[in-house]
Amino acid sequence: LRKAITPGCVIVHLAGTSNQATAEKDPVRDAEISIVGTLKLLEAAVQKKISKIVFLSSAPAVYGEASKLPVDTRALPRPRSAYGAMKLAIEHYVRHYAERHGFSYVILRSANAYGPGQFAKTHGVVSKFAYNVLKGLPVEIWGSPDVMRDFIYVDDVARAIVAALDPKCSNVTLHVSSGKGTTLGMLIRAVEKASGITANVIIKEQRPIDVPDLYFSIKDTIRILKWKPEISLQV
Repeated sequence: LRKAITPGCVIVHLAGTSNQATAEKDPVRDAEISIVGTLKLLEAAVQKKISKIVFLSSAPAVYGEASKLPVDTRALPRPRSAYGAMKLAIEHYVRHYAERHGFSYVILRSANAYGPGQFAKTHGVVSKFAYNVLKGLPVEIWGSPDVMRDFIYVDDVARAIVAALDPKCSNVTLHVSSGKGTTLGMLIRAVEKASGITANVIIKEQRPIDVPDLYFSIKDTIRILKWKPEISLQV
């Protein structure tokens, strides 16, 4: 890390090794890799006197159950999973190091991102649904098809990260999302329409890590980053 980081640079922290399910299976390993790994990154950042760090967090994971929709960044985070607790802990460490050592930060809480390159078997409900429909495999829904989620295309996430590099944007926490809710049933119908294949849907019992309806306000993001999502799910 000390070789890779140069004085005055901006670090974009995207590294991670888990998702909601894998982190829940082994939270100790997840914390050792993700939290301790981030601390080592931050220590190296301090030594090299960086100017800024941008951290990509997870909006669905850190908030847990929302008391009001759309969720605002001032809402109290109440993670219901080890993954969410890990992401929130990293957020706090990033803020702490930035404020203590004099560099700036931007935390981007992303909604459910999807797009090319996503590992369909392990990450992302959009890619999982599409993969299973195309392969003739069952599509599993944990809970209800009426549950609402916020989906954001990977190119829109990338544009938000680039916008966050602007020196004028500092010491803020922002949502990167579509700003609207899409039910899992609507998502399945979109996959069916795009593929021409009828999905074999199986409804399973809701898991403790699953949360009710969630979608996120992007008013501050639009104002501060001069950014807005451009690609929709076409549902």
